[in-house]
Order: sequence, then structure tokens, then C-alpha cells
Amino acid sequence: MPRFIQSALKEKQNFLFGLVLFCVFFGVVFFLWPGTIRPDTLSQLSQAESGIYNDANPPVMAMLWHFLYVLLPGSGLMFLTHMVLLYLTLLLCGIIFKPLHLKWFYAVIFFWPQVFFSAQFVSKDIAFAFSFLMVASVLAFYTTKKEPMPWFVALVLCVLLFYGTGVKYQARFVLPIYAFWFVSCLRPQDSMKNLLIKATIVFSLVFGATQAVQHLTNVRQTHFWQWVKLFDLAAISLKEKKDLIPAFNKQDPQGDFMAELAKRFNPERVNEIGSDPKIEPLLRLGENDRERDQLWDAWFNAVKTYPLSYLKHRLRLLVLILKKSPIKGLGESSQRGEVFPSLAQRVIEFGEGKGFLQIVKALTPFIYYLPMMIFYTFFGAVYARQTAFAKVLFLLNGSGLFLMLALVPFSMASDVRYLYFTMCSFHFSHPFFMRAMRQVKKNIGRIQ
Repeated sequence: MPRFIQSALKEKQNFLFGLVLFCVFFGVVFFLWPGTIRPDTLSQLSQAESGIYNDANPPVMAMLWHFLYVLLPGSGLMFLTHMVLLYLTLLLCGIIFKPLHLKWFYAVIFFWPQVFFSAQFVSKDIAFAFSFLMVASVLAFYTTKKEPMPWFVALVLCVLLFYGTGVKYQARFVLPIYAFWFVSCLRPQDSMKNLLIKATIVFSLVFGATQAVQHLTNVRQTHFWQWVKLFDLAAISLKEKKDLIPAFNKQDPQGDFMAELAKRFNPERVNEIGSDPKIEPLLRLGENDRERDQLWDAWFNAVKTYPLSYLKHRLRLLVLILKKSPIKGLGESSQRGEVFPSLAQRVIEFGEGKGFLQIVKALTPFIYYLPMMIFYTFFGAVYARQTAFAKVLFLLNGSGLFLMLALVPFSMASDVRYLYFTMCSFHFSHPFFMRAMRQVKKNIGRIQ
């Protein structure tokens, strides 16, 4: 355990907080063991078992899982790894604060439905969120203490950034913000120019390492990105009533394609037109470089010719994500192929029967919380030079918002799990806002 954690835990309040948090952690792991399985989790588990990887899901999580699977077959150790990251994140965040109500907030926030429900899934979204949030908790500690970060801690954070970036495609859009935060903790006295240069180097090294792993381990390329382009082309084609999809991407180019597309197209996800192996595909991926280049050209020309249709399609997808609750009942989860642990299944069944689940679902679409997150980001940016807590507030919420915006061009479904990192970044930042607000009021009082 790092010395700064050992030193902090010597304080009675922090020791008691850590002990209670550990009991909560142990209870949650027991309750949710061995984690909830999703269809894409099964794909990664299959790769972990065989040791043969593809890039339909970034392979780093499956590679780690391969070694954990040798120790204990199944999803349990992968679930435990992510829970440990979450526990350490909450512990470090709590240690930062001395006021009891702010410290103990982190023993409670885990049970907020937007955080708790999705935490049980063994998935790349959770791996990305908990690894990056673990990094954020350490960086927040050194930011608020205004101490340079030791090199051995920096090396551990680089490993976590590598893991988080290597398990989730969209993590690369958040990595530049974390790279800048990282170097500003490592060399806080540097000029802005030097910090930007060093952040670029850190970003390049971490991102380059994830790409090197794919090339050096012969990860099979699936060119899964094509589904995003086909999803866009299908939406624009229906909106403009013109067939913009290349013939080689159609399973049956001779049939009444537009009629079948209109019947099967789902604006919320790409599955119905071909990405779901359980459904007879309407479209197929390009099989060689020439076809993939032609698909890219067709997509680019469609977006250039019909930019409003493209934007409406993409923004609608984001709005659908924001309006959805992360909470799902057993029926909806079963349709998605999600398998809950037996204890969790009983609790969800009880909540559905008593009507509690419906109330929670009504309260948890993130669109209700988005205005406050935007305010947090603005407040943090304005007062970042006055208090380190405002700086942390800005970086946490700014990175969450940036990921959300990255979903606009790159998402291929309105799946609320894509927002998990954004939701956690927001909820974990509440004590930083309260502490920053208190410091700002104190500074204003001094001026007056």
C-alpha cells in the first residue's frame, strides 16, 4: 500500500472510514459475485479462454482475463479486479476530505442507482470507468494536497491508463485530459507550454502501447468500425429516401432493399440490420481493403451531401441515451442476454413486484442531471485558480462531458452504459463542489 494511504489511515477518522468501506466492499462482492454477464462479455470470455483475440472489443481486458481465468475459471476474478479499483477510488476520495459529511459521502454514493446497478456488470465500460476513476482519485489527492506526485505512483497510474484505454475505444478521447492532469501533478511548477508537450508525450506513449499490443500479439482485425458507418448510411438513406449504401454491403442487392431497411431499421441501435449474429443480416461488412475504402468514401460523401440528416440522426442517438435509465428489470435484461447473480436477481424481482424499480427508473435518466454537470464544469473552470478543489471539479466533469460528446459521432447504439464513466465522474465530484464553494465564499469574504 502506498505510503500516503498508510499515513492517511493512521488518522482515526480515516481508519474507521476505510474499515467501514471495506465491510461495504466485502458485502457488495458477496452479493454480486461473480458479476453480471452481458453478450459482449461472453465474447471476451471466449477469447480469454482460447487466448485468441480480435478487435471487435479492444483486447486488453480479454488478455488480462486470460491470466485470471487460469487461476479461477469464470467471471469472478475479473469482477473482483474491477471492484477493487472502485473500492480504492472511493477510499482515496474519502481520505481527501476532513469534514465527516464529505468523507462519508463516498461510503454512500456507491449505492446510488446510477452507480450501483451498472457496477455489477463485467464489461469493458466498467473496466474503463473504474481504472480511469482510480487514476482521477490519486490525481485529485495530489492536486488538493499541492504535493508533487512520486514517480512510483506515476508508473502505477500509467499502467491503469493503459488498461482503461486498452479496454474501451472511446477512452482515447478522455486520455488527453487525464494525460494533462497527470503531468500537472508530476511537474506542477512547469509552464503551460511544457505541460502540454509532456501531456502529448504521455498520451502518445499510453495510446501507442495499446496499439502495439494489438499488433505484437496478432489480434485478428474484424473492422467492426464499419457497422457505425453502415448505421449512419442507413439512417441518412431513410431520411433522404435514397439508397446510399454500396451494393457489396447488402446481403441481397436484388431485393426491395429500401422497403426491408425501413421495416428493420431501429434508430436506437445497429443490431437489427446486421451486427447481431442471432438475426438474419440485411447488411454485411466489406471483406477487403478496396470495399472498406469504398464504404468510407460512401459515408463521407453522404455526410457531406446531407449534413443535417446526419446530425439529426447522431444527436437523436445521444438524446435517447440521455433519456434512458441505467436501471433495467428482469424482462428487459433477459431480452438483452444479461444474466444476474441469484441474489441480485431476487432483489430486482422484489423491487419490480413492489413498484420500487419503476420509481427508481423514473428518477435516474441522466438528462435530469446534465444541467448540474455543465454547471459544475463551468464553476470549476472559473474558480480553478482560486482553489484546487475547483480544478478537480472541472477536470472530472469536463472529461465526463467530453466523453459524452465523443459519443455523438462514434456511437452505434443508444446504450446508456456508454455514459457510465460520465455519470460516475459527476456523482463522485459532489464533495469537491461543496468544498470549492466553501473556499470561494471564504475568499469573497476576505475581499469584502
